Amino acid sequence: MKTVLLVAELGGGIGHLAPLIKIADHLVSNAADEDVRVLLASSDPSGVHMVFPELPFRVLAAPVSTASGNLRSHTSSYAEILLLYGFNRPEILSANLKAWDGLLDLCKPDLIIADHSPTAILAARGRLPVLHVGTGFTMPPADIARFPALTAGRSPPTAQVQILETVNRFLGERGQEPIPNLPAILDTGARAVFSLPQFDPYRGLRSERLLGSYHGNLAPMPQPEMPHIFLYAGGAPDRLDEIAQALSRCNVGVSAYLGPLQGSAAAFLKSRGVHVHTQLPDMKEVLRNSSVIVSHGGSGLANAALTAGRPQIIMPIHAESSITASRVLEMDVGMVLEKDWGKTLAEAAETVTQVRRFREHAEAEALTISKSGLPGDPVQTAADEALELLR
Repeated sequence: MKTVLLVAELGGGIGHLAPLIKIADHLVSNAADEDVRVLLASSDPSGVHMVFPELPFRVLAAPVSTASGNLRSHTSSYAEILLLYGFNRPEILSANLKAWDGLLDLCKPDLIIADHSPTAILAARGRLPVLHVGTGFTMPPADIARFPALTAGRSPPTAQVQILETVNRFLGERGQEPIPNLPAILDTGARAVFSLPQFDPYRGLRSERLLGSYHGNLAPMPQPEMPHIFLYAGGAPDRLDEIAQALSRCNVGVSAYLGPLQGSAAAFLKSRGVHVHTQLPDMKEVLRNSSVIVSHGGSGLANAALTAGRPQIIMPIHAESSITASRVLEMDVGMVLEKDWGKTLAEAAETVTQVRRFREHAEAEALTISKSGLPGDPVQTAADEALELLR
């Protein structure tokens, strides 16, 4: 019996969980020679059960990293994420590592598959094999000199030297070799980056292979006979009512997934004839039946929508979705709504549905992607990496 521990330390939302669960399903199905036990450690185990109520494995509470303050990213640099979670503070990093050590001692995994989990990866370094998975944003190249600023006109955080010194101090105490540069903290040997080149924040710096969408690198899809908008809006539950009010004014068919905390917004949309999915829908089916995708710019859906040739409307809520939004504008495959979603969403939906160039540009990008040689089943590719590490 081999034990695989799935780890989601920092990432909130379905996009950090779905790839782990998909990989685990492939892993269990393909490990014919040996039984595989899967565990999932999440910083929000209750939320996992709400979104995925039928998981066939146990969900554990992952250590919640102690933050060092109220820092917010001004440069969209991964270094600022490490600062936020105390990687420059020896007392905080020590406590966080001890917490992860305890979980690893309890679970005794043979393999860790980690999404957006820098502390867990550091705790496992030299101790356990790790398959690092995630989006282009959460997986900067590990072979660059420093984490760059991803916001135009900003400089990288200067604290990277201090973070590196703190990390190397703990590696020395653990009998591990020091790392030469801070990005090497994410060098696990085996990595699976679920991103398209079009949405990769590190294009031009990355030498490793990109796998594309974890939903599968779909062939370009023909447009449905009737215009239809799909809304994916679980990332901002405090603004669901505002979004629902705006969406109800659209003059085309609408369906939606509002996440596990739907509240009154779902009831309101249903009363207006909108089909609201109560469980996470099959995204391939959603894309097949939709002509425009509205979301907060999460990497998983944005990548899948582009492979299918669907225009998008992005309502960014954090650094990663802002980067996705900027690329949507650059490719001219949709619109971005920065503020006042309630006032602008219905108008934007009508515009993107009716203006031909958005659809044409999205279809052209999808055709380019289909010829780029990406693996047809990215999740299977990642699962094959995991199987190699288990052997």
